[in-house]
Amino acid sequence: MGAETKKCIVLNSTYEPLTIVTVKRAISLIVQGKAILVEEYKNVKVRSSNQSFSAPLTIALKYYINSRLVFKRPAPLNNRNLSVRDNNTCQYCGRTKSQLTAKEKMTRDHIIPKDKGGIDDWLNVALSCDTCNNKKGNKYMSEKNMKLLKEPTVPTVFELWARQAKISPTSILQD
Repeated sequence: MGAETKKCIVLNSTYEPLTIVTVKRAISLIVQGKAILVEEYKNVKVRSSNQSFSAPLTIALKYYINSRLVFKRPAPLNNRNLSVRDNNTCQYCGRTKSQLTAKEKMTRDHIIPKDKGGIDDWLNVALSCDTCNNKKGNKYMSEKNMKLLKEPTVPTVFELWARQAKISPTSILQD
């Protein structure tokens, strides 16, 4: 993977997560003196014609940027974000999207069915293969003897960005 595809977390000067950029952009910010290296990828170097750099995993800006607090704002609920939150895995049987047959697909399941008062929000939806979704139908999980693999959560925009970039958002917040 090159500097254009590897990702780097950008922290504000207060060490709060701000955004995610490419390693190439992160190196540019460091070279320009706008950021400092906090953590680097192990055994990954980026080379120019006359220099070699450690590939940054996390950088911190030297000056505070007033942000929209993407690390606290809930992400909008849509099928793409639901797939990222649930790691493209059926929350009932544990099969991933790649394990489904050609005729199967992933769907959005309402834990409390809409016709029984369930609403369309993060805590009431889970990614499900259509086989499990059809098995559950418009019943409660207990009526069909089904259980979720994990409790639904409300992800932040930053958490979804980090998951898509394959970076652990908790690793940078431990101190």
